[in-house]
Amino acid sequence: MKPLLSALPRESAWPAEVRWEEFDCAMVESPAEVRFLGREQIREAIGFPRGVAFGPKAELRWMRRAGGQLHFVYLNDEGRPLREDAPHKSTVTPVEEEIFPQQFFLWNASDGRIPKTPSYPYAGTAERLAVRVRHYKLEWPAPVEHGGMTAGPSSMLPPAETFLFRCISLEPAETGAKQ
Repeated sequence: MKPLLSALPRESAWPAEVRWEEFDCAMVESPAEVRFLGREQIREAIGFPRGVAFGPKAELRWMRRAGGQLHFVYLNDEGRPLREDAPHKSTVTPVEEEIFPQQFFLWNASDGRIPKTPSYPYAGTAERLAVRVRHYKLEWPAPVEHGGMTAGPSSMLPPAETFLFRCISLEPAETGAKQ
């Protein structure tokens, strides 16, 4: 099954269908703070207006918009939507070549450039941590399911590639490797 990108663009509350067990970590933010949550605290993400929860097979991004509605985007490697009736669904293709960075370094206390370095939910020892990512390609205009109808590419627009990434894990940084 191909990985599936699905979206719930105008929700008044968190969907009951969120599969919290899929996520090992979350990066959350509010106007007052940025936090990293581990598996034990992952459900605290509900209290933040913006963030990303991630694990080996799936990622959920969300943002509370100015009108109070929540926008969710979910990418699942096993082809599962966030909710079966999600109004926007599109398959994506994993990018296997390492043409993009495979991890992003996180700030640490020794950087000295951040007034309050977040604490990271990582039990091991590492000089520096990183978020491992996986990359995907979305053909655009792509056939997109919208409200039960599938719309195909417009004959007036040439197809283009859009590249996406999703977070997979929090791990020791690979220093000296292609980042």
